[in-house]
Amino acid sequence: MSAYPLHCWKPWNFAQAPKGWWDHFTYLFKMDDLAADATMREFISHIGDLVGVKKLEDWYRISHKHLQMKAKHRSISRLSQFGGLASILKKLYPDHPWKLSKFKPNSWKRSTQFGMSNAFRILFPDEGTHFSNRFTIQHSLNIHNVIKIL
Repeated sequence: MSAYPLHCWKPWNFAQAPKGWWDHFTYLFKMDDLAADATMREFISHIGDLVGVKKLEDWYRISHKHLQMKAKHRSISRLSQFGGLASILKKLYPDHPWKLSKFKPNSWKRSTQFGMSNAFRILFPDEGTHFSNRFTIQHSLNIHNVIKIL
């Protein structure tokens, strides 16, 4: 990182961040440092892209297990250093009317439903966002066959 100081490095993209980086970042974020807030917003946005988050409400449907499976980097485990995902989102987006009760620790069902919803959008892009209204048994059989192939 020091070889190219002008490049905007993303430590979470590396197998291992520089020694002490996460601890220093945690300290700055908890001290309401504006640069740390911007970095955290970028990190959360990166994770959101990996798990298919399109709008803030989608975060309710993402479980920690889903994050670990999809994101596949150690930095996910660092979220607890910052107070957890719900705490981070509440701080980054204070104007959003968060319902903290919707953040359940083991919300595997919601996470699975969200994952299937994203899979349907990929498999049936022409159906738009209202694909469930026209979902048929034939679609179900086609999905079953695609899942077998995968």
